[in-house]
Amino acid sequence: MSTDMKINVASVEHKEIGFGEELLKNHFAGAHFTNNERTWIEVLTNENGDSLSSHHIEYDLDHPNCQALMKFTTLDDIHEATYIKVNKERKEFEEFAIQIAKRDGLVQTDDTSPSRILDYIFSDKEADEDEMFALKIALFEVDKIKDSKNLDGKKALRKSKTRIELLKGAIDLYSEAE
Repeated sequence: MSTDMKINVASVEHKEIGFGEELLKNHFAGAHFTNNERTWIEVLTNENGDSLSSHHIEYDLDHPNCQALMKFTTLDDIHEATYIKVNKERKEFEEFAIQIAKRDGLVQTDDTSPSRILDYIFSDKEADEDEMFALKIALFEVDKIKDSKNLDGKKALRKSKTRIELLKGAIDLYSEAE
């Protein structure tokens, strides 16, 4: 190769490829902050219709990239999108953590677990009138209680004022049927 070879370039047109107003005009999909200080923004664009591209820019209103972005969204919209994204990610994380805890037997979330039932029965907070009514209805649907011939026992159930009183009477009626 010869060292005296010269390249003659008459003119070169420079067109910036990548992030900017032209890209955002046709492909802007959203933007949110990526750090707690709210100094970096992830801008999402959709150039090919089936996937998003991610661009990270500094939140600096003096920078051309940030100025271009602000022509297509507002600071309030970016804050709102950030809030929504963070809450969605938090919810997904919590659900994932619960799945792992359940899988590994670290938590018992079944409402019928013995500890939950006992917590409910012996709760310091007494049942309100609606809850007592629902408990009475549910207990009278139990066959051995429903079919019991002990009318005084059934009457006592209907007049019960506390969970303990109600359940004690239900156990007595249930036991008599055996």
